[in-house]
Amino acid sequence: MPSMISVFLSGPNDCSSEKSIVAKEVTKLALILQEAYGIDLRLLTFENDTFSAMGTDGQDVVNTQIGDSYDVYLGLINLRLGTQTPRDESGTAEEYQRALTRYRTAGKPAMLFFEMNPVFKKSDIDTTELTRVQNFV
Repeated sequence: MPSMISVFLSGPNDCSSEKSIVAKEVTKLALILQEAYGIDLRLLTFENDTFSAMGTDGQDVVNTQIGDSYDVYLGLINLRLGTQTPRDESGTAEEYQRALTRYRTAGKPAMLFFEMNPVFKKSDIDTTELTRVQNFV
């Protein structure tokens, strides 16, 4: 059994409250796993685990610093897909595609969750972004 499990949590900026909820739950689970099995559970996010650095673009820096050594990928999507990168529709889409490749080659879990009943104001909806999300699905 591994002594540490790392979870990479990603999602566009409109998922910040959902990401906060997941982070709190991972913290609770980490305490349980540590006490019961001696396993450290570590949550990785670009907000907390990357820093300003040189790269071909911002997502390249995230890809380099987060790397591919995490054990589980959790992606969240709400009403926005996020900022397009030179390689994919958005940073989250790129992170998910990288995680899918890891799943296919190494069997590392990759999960993507969509908010099906988001609470929002009509004025918050950007139809272009919503179309990008729908096309990504």
